[in-house]
Amino acid sequence: MNKNFETNIINIYGTQGKQWLLDLPSIVAKIAKEWNLTDLKPIDNLSMNYVASGLQDTQEIILKLSLDSDLIFHEKTALTSLAGYGAVPVLAYQTRALLLKKLSPATSLKTYLPDRQMEALKIACEVTRKLHQAPLPQNIKLPSIEERFSLLDKNWPIPNDYLNLARQFRDHIFYSYHERRVLHGDLHHDNILSDSDTWKVIDPHGVVGFPINEVWAFVQDIDNDIPFIAKYFGFPIDDVQKCYFMHSVLSSIWAVEDNMDPTFWLVKAERLEF
Repeated sequence: MNKNFETNIINIYGTQGKQWLLDLPSIVAKIAKEWNLTDLKPIDNLSMNYVASGLQDTQEIILKLSLDSDLIFHEKTALTSLAGYGAVPVLAYQTRALLLKKLSPATSLKTYLPDRQMEALKIACEVTRKLHQAPLPQNIKLPSIEERFSLLDKNWPIPNDYLNLARQFRDHIFYSYHERRVLHGDLHHDNILSDSDTWKVIDPHGVVGFPINEVWAFVQDIDNDIPFIAKYFGFPIDDVQKCYFMHSVLSSIWAVEDNMDPTFWLVKAERLEF
């Protein structure tokens, strides 16, 4: 396992994270026995969760483990809600563990950047449109977009003018939009993978909200992408810009919560002028 993964786990979870890292080999062995998994190999770029490829009998699989049981539950709930609409299939679930079908060839849409950026943008829009065709299940147990953005109402060590503007934009978007769907919630290029002759999504956060709250994550070039996205989905350009800003500010808050540097996300917010 790489040092970046271990550092992230300890930064986020502290003493509990250190113990989890020590226990991880026995946790993996126990789940492998329960689910009949073999040939498990951690992926190269572990970040916040333990992810390994392997086999269940003869089927290629991905095993995902997290200390955050809510994260795994929300991911499972989102993927099953979006089954048949472009989400990776779920094979099994238990608290803190998720078993997924391995996609093939599983090439990330990020590999299209920067040379095929416009093609990648169109694919991301098509994938998003397909996801949002999935009906919203009744009584679904996922956080709402309102819950997610309630963090803006607290004080954070980021510029106050950013917080105030993000609150204004949030209130405008929440007042202006009504149709709700299960959103992926983190639909950047690395979470869109090739599967045979189509594309599927992985690693959803899982949130119930408005489709306009989905599209900010795959914006690369503000001046080019935001007008294209707005036209593709029929959103006002100003509203797509506001969503990009408020989500960037929210991501900076998440970084602070995880004891990480929020600068990356604040720089994204700075790219827009209001």
